[in-house]
Amino acid sequence: MSEPSQRPVRILLADDQPLLRTGFRMVLGGEPDLDIVAEAGLKPYDIAPLIPIIRAAGGVVTTWDGADASAGGQIVAAANPTVHQAALERLAV
Repeated sequence: MSEPSQRPVRILLADDQPLLRTGFRMVLGGEPDLDIVAEAGLKPYDIAPLIPIIRAAGGVVTTWDGADASAGGQIVAAANPTVHQAALERLAV
């Protein structure tokens, strides 16, 4: 993707293979027109180093129920609080 689109693409990574999720995250994570990533099954060491980076960029990262993400589990990261709230509402199924 070369230029950001008008509406960002929202992504949910849900696969039982950590290597596959990591590959997708590495490829898609730097794209400017992608603004949400959610994953299940993360370990604390998978997410803890990324939390300060996401927050420093203005993003929000929590568990799917809005709790602290540093313990891992089901994690959602969004570009801003509005997108984060919308993601939490959709994930609360």
